[in-house]
Amino acid sequence: MSHRLTALCFLILAAAVLATGLALTRAFAAPMTSEMLDADCTAGKASSCALLAVRYRHGRELPKDEALALKYAQKGCSAGSKFACGYAGDMTYRGQGTSVDKTGGEALMRSACASGDYWSCDALRRHGLEPEEMRQPDAAPASAQ
Repeated sequence: MSHRLTALCFLILAAAVLATGLALTRAFAAPMTSEMLDADCTAGKASSCALLAVRYRHGRELPKDEALALKYAQKGCSAGSKFACGYAGDMTYRGQGTSVDKTGGEALMRSACASGDYWSCDALRRHGLEPEEMRQPDAAPASAQ
């Protein structure tokens, strides 16, 4: 019986190692190219839009282009990324890629911050603005007793 238990444990361990190896292979695969990110963004993947916004704004792996950065941040915001909303707000507040609009930029950052995006809360502080309290995730329903 102990031989069967040892064999079973070995199979479970081997399966776990194989699954972890496959996950790590995917996690450390070659970084996504701007073409891949653009395709994902066009398909509605908000995080890809946000990443393109960061890359264009700072000239990382792409030529620096604040107008394109703002465009991708706005697309990411529309697709549901709170970070992208705050990022677009920060750019708008500063007049990067557009004319300065402190009121509109602040509103975007405040909304993203209130929704739980810490980067947006920090952006508000960097501009000398005090963030409001973030909403807490919905509490789990009380269990029946």
